[in-house]
Amino acid sequence: MKPLRILVADDHEIVRRGLVDLLKAHAGWEVCGEAHDGREAVDMANKLKPDIVILDIHMPNLNGLEAARQMLFGNSLSKVLILTIEDSDELVRAVLNAGARGFVLKSDATRDLVAAVEALQSNKAFFTSRVAEMVLGGHLGHSGPAVSRRQERQGGGLSSRNNGYVHRPAVLKRPHGKHSTSWSGTATGIGPRISR
Repeated sequence: MKPLRILVADDHEIVRRGLVDLLKAHAGWEVCGEAHDGREAVDMANKLKPDIVILDIHMPNLNGLEAARQMLFGNSLSKVLILTIEDSDELVRAVLNAGARGFVLKSDATRDLVAAVEALQSNKAFFTSRVAEMVLGGHLGHSGPAVSRRQERQGGGLSSRNNGYVHRPAVLKRPHGKHSTSWSGTATGIGPRISR
């Protein structure tokens, strides 16, 4: 089986090393590259074609959001996971609009990073618990998250490992075979505990 190839970009070497060590400990995952700024991350993503890119949002030369936009424009096969220290509504909206599939707070990375990468590997989105609650509750100033058509085609669900629950949107069929994703609280199917 082909290993999952991951690119890690963070301008703080100690953080980057910790992330890389955590990822390398997982069987079947390979860290194919490390970048210390946004521009280098975009260049490496274009060259290495990783399956998943983990980006710090605040990096020199090019921030994580702009790096994500450029990567996803140039390499539609990579999935982007954003790491940050903040979780404001504005930032979450910007992350979703940039096309990122995941959002993990650095303070939660030890607990959530592996689960987030597993979710992206399974073509699901992942957000730390507070962000998932914001998205599911529609607290971002619109009726739901900005899920791109590409994410819908890839089966993009919403996954949060808060207290062992997985949150997934219900996919509703419309006439003529069209699909839409419902993000209302009653249709999300907040499901049973995950057995670990």
